[in-house]
Amino acid sequence: YWGEAAQLYFDMLNDISFVSLYSTTRYKLWLTLADICMQHPLQVKRAGLDFDAIVRMALALSKAEDQQLGKMEGTLWTKQAYYCIRLGSFEVALSVYEETLESVLHVRDFTLIFDAFVKFEEGIVEALMELLQ
Repeated sequence: YWGEAAQLYFDMLNDISFVSLYSTTRYKLWLTLADICMQHPLQVKRAGLDFDAIVRMALALSKAEDQQLGKMEGTLWTKQAYYCIRLGSFEVALSVYEETLESVLHVRDFTLIFDAFVKFEEGIVEALMELLQ
């Protein structure tokens, strides 16, 4: 069901004429889509959604149109990295963190991504230490 929900949110966000009955902003819709993808990555992937491509497209459009979505760049990138972690794609998550740390423009975004990256690295080190014992 979560894959279908993510697909519906994606379809709503791609429909420029869509207006929420509950006055939900596009910003909130993007956050909800990202949360669904992050928390249920297997179902989202089975539904055929490419969360990486969605994040990149959303941020590129946002920067081009100078919209509010750019204010959540760090949030979207960290959710994408967490999505990769939940799928077990640790190298991909690492590359997401490294790429975004080099490309974000705002201190707030850098701090958010850096904190998530450090937490990820700490988890890797803890797992390796447990294996060595």
